[in-house]
Amino acid sequence: MGTEWKKSSYSGGGEGNDCVEIARVPPHIAIRDSKAPSRAALTFPAGAFVTFVEALKDGGRALRRDALTPTGGWQPTERVAALLFVDFDGMAAGPEDVISDGLDGGYRSRTGALREVLRDSSEDPAGRFLACVALTRWGDPVGYEMVVRVAGFPESVPWRGATYDRLYGQDDTFGVLADAVGDSSDMVEERGTATQRLKAAESLLNVADRVPFDRHISSLLRQDVVTACLDVIKVTVARGVVRLTEEPPRYDLGLQLALMINAAGRVDRSWSETAACNLKAANPGERALKEL
Repeated sequence: MGTEWKKSSYSGGGEGNDCVEIARVPPHIAIRDSKAPSRAALTFPAGAFVTFVEALKDGGRALRRDALTPTGGWQPTERVAALLFVDFDGMAAGPEDVISDGLDGGYRSRTGALREVLRDSSEDPAGRFLACVALTRWGDPVGYEMVVRVAGFPESVPWRGATYDRLYGQDDTFGVLADAVGDSSDMVEERGTATQRLKAAESLLNVADRVPFDRHISSLLRQDVVTACLDVIKVTVARGVVRLTEEPPRYDLGLQLALMINAAGRVDRSWSETAACNLKAANPGERALKEL
């Protein structure tokens, strides 16, 4: 039986008389333009589709650009699908929803298998990336360990490009990991991994002048991390300013440095003021200047 398409209640009635059709393709939801059904359809995990629709109601301004499901028609292997595309009630879901639901204790039933996925070099890189994000968000020591490892060789990480910032068209895998590390502060007491979390945060801050984080860097700039990693932040900012003056990267390094400088100012105001002046002199870009 072929896919059954139905007119969606989200179809518009504006000048373009847009008409959207929707179909369930378990475990995904697909949408297409009814006036051009032969064109490619957009496919979302069920959880991500809800987020997409809510964002459209706001004119797309709230649309998340860091959706975890990799792009380019990627499909998870059977074991990754079972671990991260099926929720704890056995229903189809997106990785974001599974990871969030796992915070209430469900993580215990999937941690062992996800560790195996992460450590398996023969597993699809995007699947290993999702496993790393899940474990890290759950405050798992193996997840933190992998974050430290990939930060040591950021240019050769096999899963680079598994997720992209949809607005700027750049890899944001390190940004997603930064969110996982930062947000996992609510798990470290239960898991006993506070030290490992700080080490992972430090390793990411140490490469913030080499890879794109964009505003995700803010996830690593909470007070506890800034206090513990202040020296690393200072060194990274100094290197980044030099890079801006010599060979600016394609991503917005200036913004990342500005956010780091501002956060460090809560601990060392004098250094922050000097660093801000140095960054301004390096022509960091409009977004950075608005932060300084």
